[in-house]
Amino acid sequence: MCCCGTLMLPVEPTAMGSPPRPVHVRTSFTLSGRHVLITLLVFFAVVASVNGLMMRLAISSMPGLDARNGYDVSQRYNAKIEAATAQQGRGWQVTAQVGRGAYGALVAADFASSNLAPLGGMTVSATLEHPATRQMDRSLALKETTPGHYEGLVPGLPGGAWTLVLRVEKGGLEHPVFVSRNRIQVER
Repeated sequence: MCCCGTLMLPVEPTAMGSPPRPVHVRTSFTLSGRHVLITLLVFFAVVASVNGLMMRLAISSMPGLDARNGYDVSQRYNAKIEAATAQQGRGWQVTAQVGRGAYGALVAADFASSNLAPLGGMTVSATLEHPATRQMDRSLALKETTPGHYEGLVPGLPGGAWTLVLRVEKGGLEHPVFVSRNRIQVER
């Protein structure tokens, strides 16, 4: 109703003699329970599928295991503590570096006793461990070039952050007499 009491209908003005045409009035959207249910199901299906994809990618790229058998590692724990104490008691001084060469990365290590005398005649090995995956680890034997100085070449080593592990074995002992782990940055 209008202010003057007349009833107003939704019609378009037409020419005289033709019947009035109704104006299409849009009805408003009504949210029903079916719409809510479908929306919730689609939302949670998307969330679950993204979570499943991310779990699959995470598990396939990094298994999270450093040791295959935790029991064996725990049984050798005391022996590792004794070896670390004996290593510290020797007082060896080690300097290691990794530099980029023409044919790859050059790993060099200098070993000296507590009185700074070069330590020669040892079997030294190095492992460059990648921080994300063990599949990219590189192992090599270092050769003694001068007394107490050991070198080795790693061809095709990509640049970035690595962990350099040096192991010294002597005289057929079961455990290495020296182990050093150092975080290094290899130039690109």
